[in-house]
Amino acid sequence: MVIWLAFSMLTSAGADILLMHKWLLVGDAGFTKKAEQQMCAVVSSSGVLVLVSHLPTLICNECNRVIHLEHGRIVNVYAIEQQSNELNPIDSES
Repeated sequence: MVIWLAFSMLTSAGADILLMHKWLLVGDAGFTKKAEQQMCAVVSSSGVLVLVSHLPTLICNECNRVIHLEHGRIVNVYAIEQQSNELNPIDSES
C-alpha cells in the first residue's frame, strides 16, 4: 500500500527532466500494468528522461540515445534506431 501511495504522489506532478534508476517493476500484476501505463504517460510528457538500466529492451523502447558507462567513464555513445531497436555507435568526432 505504501508503494502505491508513493508512486501516485511521485507521478502526479509533471517534470521537464526525469531522473530514473531502473523502472518500477514491483507489486502485483494489476499494479505493475497500471504503473507501466502511468510511467509511459509521465515519460512522454517530460522533456528529458535520464534512465539507468541494465534492460536493453527497456532502454530501446524508452530512449533515443544511450551513453554506455563503465566504472564512471564513457565507453561509447549510441543512437537507437527505433524501427529496429538496434544500438548504433555515434562517431565521437562529429
